[in-house]
Amino acid sequence: MTNEVSKKIDKKKQQGRTLWEDKSRVALIDVGSNTIRLVVFDLNGRLPQPVFNERAFCGLGATLGSTGKLSAGSQRLARKTIHRFSSLAKQMKVDHLDIFATAAVRDASNGADLIQAVFEETRREMRVLSGQQEAQHAGLGVLAGIPKAEGLAGDLGGGSLEFAMISRGRIGQTASLPIGTLRLLDMFGDELTDAEAYIDKTLKSVPWLTEAIGQDLYAVGGTWRSLAKLHMVRENYPLRILQQYELPGTEAEKFARKIYNENDPADAVNAGISSKRARMLPVAALVLHRVMKLIKPSQFVVSANGLREGILYDNAQRDLRKKDPLIEFCKDTARRQSRFPEHGSDLRRWISPLFENEDEDILRLQYAICLLSDIGWTGHPEYRAEFTMEQIMQRQILGLSHADRAFIALALFVANGGKVGGESAALPVSLLRQDQVKLAKQIGLALRLGQRISGGTKKLLGRSTLQINETEVTLSVPDRYEYLVGDSVRSRLKALAVVMGREGVVDLTPAEATSPAATQ
Repeated sequence: MTNEVSKKIDKKKQQGRTLWEDKSRVALIDVGSNTIRLVVFDLNGRLPQPVFNERAFCGLGATLGSTGKLSAGSQRLARKTIHRFSSLAKQMKVDHLDIFATAAVRDASNGADLIQAVFEETRREMRVLSGQQEAQHAGLGVLAGIPKAEGLAGDLGGGSLEFAMISRGRIGQTASLPIGTLRLLDMFGDELTDAEAYIDKTLKSVPWLTEAIGQDLYAVGGTWRSLAKLHMVRENYPLRILQQYELPGTEAEKFARKIYNENDPADAVNAGISSKRARMLPVAALVLHRVMKLIKPSQFVVSANGLREGILYDNAQRDLRKKDPLIEFCKDTARRQSRFPEHGSDLRRWISPLFENEDEDILRLQYAICLLSDIGWTGHPEYRAEFTMEQIMQRQILGLSHADRAFIALALFVANGGKVGGESAALPVSLLRQDQVKLAKQIGLALRLGQRISGGTKKLLGRSTLQINETEVTLSVPDRYEYLVGDSVRSRLKALAVVMGREGVVDLTPAEATSPAATQ
């Protein structure tokens, strides 16, 4: 059956266009081996915004290991689910609908029956991804959210496990292996010891996996994310955001072994994981443990982005893919929430002399902080610092680690008058080292000074400069603009200088002789 979506994609690529276009709405129906999920995205530049997300457990891969077929019951449930999701997408007036299937439909001897049934009921064609395509898109999904990812992406589903090497923003070698959670449960039941040898043998069939030894492992897929969520709960981790949740490789390996040895789905349910997902955690933990044993990763990093986001990213224009998702988020948020959205770039230049020796990563975060410096103005003055901080700690933001998120949030907390040391800022502080806390305070206080002397205007900000030396932080203002330096400005300069271990100095520079016309 010719695929309608693929034809549209090919035609648009020939015309220099893609499915990822500004101001479009796209729906993806992901027909997986365990769940079927509908996600609707509003596309706006570099930031696809999910506006609807629903899943249904259909278990298409539940009998794949023992019979090689999709069961009649799972097919019936899948057909109803896909029909409903297609109807929802139509009512949401999406511009594009892509229905795609993965390992269960790909490997089942009767997978074509489901494809035909879906077409007859919905008049929509369901494309089947190859194992290579599935792996490629999973890796691209990681890159969409973590542009500097380097290492191995692993996407564990119900029917298969996909691998993709990631280096310098590109996908390298890929592999698709028949060791998904549902398939293994169907083949081995609860006899995880027997499954271990099969997993090891299957992993060894991919010789290039040893090239990933010592690199980071990026974990994709709902079951591995559930393992990470369980780890968060047990460790009482303060930030319940899975994207870029990180563990040292050795710690993740020990935890995986512990979970499959315990084999206690009830504990996972108590941690807020669905019972259907919890049932698969022991075997998912076993697969993770064997992968970790083989490649000994430096870090275990969770990616909330995966196959679906990878498909979108693959269809994004090249210049769009090169944009930094964090900076694009900040620019977009500033446009929508700030009184003076253009002021962020001005503040960045104004405070830059204080931080010339910081590395590229810190300067990137500093730029993000400057762009977001005015987003809290609608908050009540008594709670503005907390209001701004919580927006950053709780929003869906890509392209930053948990520590990066905390750093930005703490700097904005300080810029809006918050005092570090109390309960209000305990969350971001708990995720940072002391040197990071100090630097966040410095950036926040520098912005607080810039906001006060300029009132959010470029012209007034441009009438002053900041310099720093071994003993002083100096605010220089031409003497004819002395009126800009009131008590509040002097107080904020002093607070900045103190946290930088220096004295605050105001330098009222004599104005050069100018003609009357030039000073009017």
